[in-house]
Amino acid sequence: MVRNLFFGTISIEPLFFHPFLRALCTFQGTTRNHAKNGTEVLRLEYACYPDMALAQLSKIAKNSIEKYNLSRVSVHHSISCVPPNEAGVIVSVSCKHRAASFQAVAEIMEELKAKVPIWKKEIYENGEKWIENCVGCAAAKNSSK
Repeated sequence: MVRNLFFGTISIEPLFFHPFLRALCTFQGTTRNHAKNGTEVLRLEYACYPDMALAQLSKIAKNSIEKYNLSRVSVHHSISCVPPNEAGVIVSVSCKHRAASFQAVAEIMEELKAKVPIWKKEIYENGEKWIENCVGCAAAKNSSK
């Protein structure tokens, strides 16, 4: 099981293949170049509580391994400035069956967005805005004040 927070750019990491494993599924989330309101985004800046984020990523990965009988889970999230159209997050899983690999990757991404204390800030030519993603993160953010 691999779970990392990267301070810099990330790329797809090949996973270990075993002769009995037939499915590798990877999701690469790239940063968008426009905000929801259409404003041009120059870059995204990600921030987090590293210990809390890694603990949540580990819990998500462990639960997915058990639920989908995965051989390996790899989750990488950038914690830095990421220009548009570059990878901000990569999730890869390997297992015996493709259906389980697709379901696992989708669920891991949803869990990551909902529970891992990672925040992103959109940077525009004339300003910036923090984007709330993580539902459980608001409580963590407020408890640290």
